[in-house]
Amino acid sequence: MDSRTKYWIGWVTVIVFYLLRHDFWNWDKIEPLLFGWMPVGLWYHLLYVILSAGVIYIFIKCCWPDTPAELLMNEGEVE
Repeated sequence: MDSRTKYWIGWVTVIVFYLLRHDFWNWDKIEPLLFGWMPVGLWYHLLYVILSAGVIYIFIKCCWPDTPAELLMNEGEVE
């Protein structure tokens, strides 16, 4: 996948997660309770945080540039 495609996929993912973060449809809900004690809003936030951590991990693995030492080694400047 080229860098331009990664760039746009990254931005679309960020925008979708930003819109999903504002959980306006659950503001007035308490039911259903997960495990009998966890309100739906807290359950939603827990899943959102776990998914966000996964997306950040994927961004780091796929989109983060190499370290400076690796870049120099690839160019043949470091022995």
